[in-house]
Amino acid sequence: MLAPEVLRFRAHQFLESEDHVVWRIVHSSVDNFGDRTLLPVIAFLHAGGQGGWAEIEVAALIGGVEEVPESEIPEVLAGSDAIETLYDYARGILSGMLGMVNSGVRLEARAPTAEFERMSDEPDDEDDADAIAESPATK
Repeated sequence: MLAPEVLRFRAHQFLESEDHVVWRIVHSSVDNFGDRTLLPVIAFLHAGGQGGWAEIEVAALIGGVEEVPESEIPEVLAGSDAIETLYDYARGILSGMLGMVNSGVRLEARAPTAEFERMSDEPDDEDDADAIAESPATK
């Protein structure tokens, strides 16, 4: 795993709910970055319960996937040390945030079973499309 970077984190206090944890990985297609072939991923970890919730999104690049067919990426990622390391990274930050909102949720040392999905090449809605069109990065 290379270049983990927190994209967003947030927390909310005073919500009543059952303890819950969501661990989701969104992946793109394998791509070339200089002389390396890597897979961009965004990991999403959400946990909540009595007292509040917190969530974090972390982007990273995963190596060792050069020969993996697109349809097998979720299976390969599910068994990889890189995804476990990414969970450890996200869990370390999220645990402190859960403490700040007095949530009683405890994150397990081992990653829960992840949900996997393919990153869309299209914006989610018209607002996203407008934001992309107006961005200086796309002009």
